[in-house]
Amino acid sequence: MKTCTLDGCDRAHRARGLCSSHYNQEHAPNRHAKKMTACAWCGTEVLKNSGGSKARRPTCSNECRASLTPPRSEVLSHLPGDHWARWYGKTSAWPRYPMIDCAQCEATFLPKSTNAKYCSRRCMWTWHERQAGARSQAEIAEMPRQCGRCSTTYQHVAINRVHCSDLCRDLAKAERGSQLFHGWIADSVRVSIYQRDGYMCWLCNDSVDMNANPQRDDWAPSLDHVTPRSKGGTHDPSNLRTAHRWCNAVRGDSDLYGLFAAA
Repeated sequence: MKTCTLDGCDRAHRARGLCSSHYNQEHAPNRHAKKMTACAWCGTEVLKNSGGSKARRPTCSNECRASLTPPRSEVLSHLPGDHWARWYGKTSAWPRYPMIDCAQCEATFLPKSTNAKYCSRRCMWTWHERQAGARSQAEIAEMPRQCGRCSTTYQHVAINRVHCSDLCRDLAKAERGSQLFHGWIADSVRVSIYQRDGYMCWLCNDSVDMNANPQRDDWAPSLDHVTPRSKGGTHDPSNLRTAHRWCNAVRGDSDLYGLFAAA
């Protein structure tokens, strides 16, 4: 491989017997210098870098840049009819959700999720500010509500609170997106089950070590499924029991519970 001809430089040769660094220093020393150029929109002289692609034309202000940018509707109009179906998969339909009316400005818009209510963040903030201004903080705290999961009546100072507790919130989140979270059980659910079982392993009837490392210690607490996942068991708290990490691993998906108590 040819190298730079200057003394003390062993980098790869680029052109004229020099490497890239020495070539730029000798033949293009002002390649990054700024120069005066005309704005692509209004023609005003502006000082810009000499580099850059032709696709990004120089402008003197953000207003001129916005004027050069085509509107989103014009960009979407050039897309093929099956663009969104090809983007989201062959079996996906677009639009995925029907048109609805904004809860604040009542404008019709295309939602991106099943629980969308507002056409923009500004409408969302306006709606919450209006609700907060209509009622005092004391009135909000005393207002009875119904939990979105267990239907229990509760009171809370937050306007957008929809669950009676963090446990119900996490359980509803797990039920709503169990596939997204790959079956992960929230920490609040784990702690509530440990407390319910009195921090005792249901397989060997011995206490678990809450200070142990849950990734390495055999006597650390874990959640065992009474009906194993391989046999149709779910993550419902009624199907979960506190167990040692070692007991849980040894039991696997067998139904021999009595062997642990005998051991």
